Amino acid sequence: MKKQILFFAVTLLVFGLMAYLVNAASGTTTGQVTVSTTCVLSINTSSIGILFGSLGQSQTSPVNTTRITNSGNIAANLSVSGAAWSDGVTHTIPVSQTHWSSSWTNYDSANVLGTDLAEVNSALGASGTQNVWIAVRIPADQYAGTYTQTITLDLNC
Repeated sequence: MKKQILFFAVTLLVFGLMAYLVNAASGTTTGQVTVSTTCVLSINTSSIGILFGSLGQSQTSPVNTTRITNSGNIAANLSVSGAAWSDGVTHTIPVSQTHWSSSWTNYDSANVLGTDLAEVNSALGASGTQNVWIAVRIPADQYAGTYTQTITLDLNC
């Protein structure tokens, strides 16, 4: 009988220890992660920018297509603005001589480029693309020279 009681006591001790170990090893925890939202502007023109070629006074350039891609993971607002053309010395062409459109028809019906941001696409989706067509018309009395213009494409998310 003593053997049985001892065996029973050892068995209870082992089961008690196992129960304690099981309880000691269990538990829960919580994890947290923040997924950041991004919008990333990718511009596909060429390695040297938009080229309008050689134009005479009162001539309108061929239209140039610029493909904008939102490489981010959230929709974003695409806007465009620009600055006056400059020959780097003293001569300029007004920014308003550049016209743009998100669906080109012709120069005269396209939007006039300005110094303030103008909305091109209010919801350019993640991985979405948008073409922006751009052309310039040289004023009738424009001084001869090589001019450059800065065009800003802004993606805001």
